[in-house]
Amino acid sequence: MANFISLLILAKEKESAKEADRKKLAFLSVMGHELRTPLNIISGFSDLLVNNVKDKTTKEYAREVQNATGLLNNLVNDLLQLCKLENKNVTLQNSPFKLSDFIKKLSESYIEQASQKGLKFHIKIDEEVPEVVVADETKLKQMLANCLDNAIKFTKEGSVKLHVSVNKAREKTMGMIPLNFSISDTGIGIDKNKLNNIFDSFTQIDSSIAREYEGTGLGLAISKHIAELMRGEINVKSTVGEGTTFNICIQMTTYRRNKKYKTPS
Repeated sequence: MANFISLLILAKEKESAKEADRKKLAFLSVMGHELRTPLNIISGFSDLLVNNVKDKTTKEYAREVQNATGLLNNLVNDLLQLCKLENKNVTLQNSPFKLSDFIKKLSESYIEQASQKGLKFHIKIDEEVPEVVVADETKLKQMLANCLDNAIKFTKEGSVKLHVSVNKAREKTMGMIPLNFSISDTGIGIDKNKLNNIFDSFTQIDSSIAREYEGTGLGLAISKHIAELMRGEINVKSTVGEGTTFNICIQMTTYRRNKKYKTPS
């Protein structure tokens, strides 16, 4: 009888926790949408000031407001997407695309960012990787961008590398291939005691350096949800002072076995 009562209590506590999470997500979603209107107004007027004011000091102030508004807009967008992902209110938009072209286009801005910091940026795509795959290109781009943003942000010297390969440890299935996207850096690294929480919402790698490195911790939480949505996973390995490697493994459809899509240009 005592065990039965304990199970009832645990079930009730679990349901209460789920309800609390639902209310939290609903609140965050409403607040995110409400914030968009004033942010759009601030953004619009700061743009007008930057483009039309001649006084240098006033223009500089307007640019600061413009930059801050951009950061807030990014935060709101991330917050709303996280709410959708946690509520399982996101669907994949799969289509065929040339993977090498996708990687090249994605890397262009990061090559420039790395160069500005004196970092080397390496790209490697193994020969076994298919030329054309079918997947949600936008979601894949967001996952990789979140990891590349962190890699460059937390690396002061050395290099950042993006490596695409076939995950030979995973079994291939009919028409599917497990692709691994590895983003490695020679940055500050992550303490092993914090690796388990790195994909939690609003988790900064180290609160003691939060003032030096901007970020809310939402990017990696979003990436984890997207990886799971795409029937994959994301994990991290890191050593303090030596660097970090994020690995994203996604089961992708091989184009040659998918006749319903048009050949990508």
